[in-house]
Amino acid sequence: RDHYPLTLRRWAANLEANRREAIADAGEERVRAWSLYILGSALGFEDGDITIYQVLTSRLGARHRLPLDRAELIGDQATAEAPRREVLETAR
Repeated sequence: RDHYPLTLRRWAANLEANRREAIADAGEERVRAWSLYILGSALGFEDGDITIYQVLTSRLGARHRLPLDRAELIGDQATAEAPRREVLETAR
């Protein structure tokens, strides 16, 4: 996903901008480790050497309440429910 390295680079910049406070809170070694991890991960995503997978599971027969698409997620119910109704009605 293209946004992962962008997000990681933003985190790295924020950590660097707040480095003194981070060191005071967590120590030099931990801040250095996180900086390397974040920037290394960004490079890995950019080069295509690493990727991420998401697996969603549910109990057999359980109904989930997760949104089916972005429109439903952001609350545009009119847009979100129309195609869903069509699919559900077709499946019956």
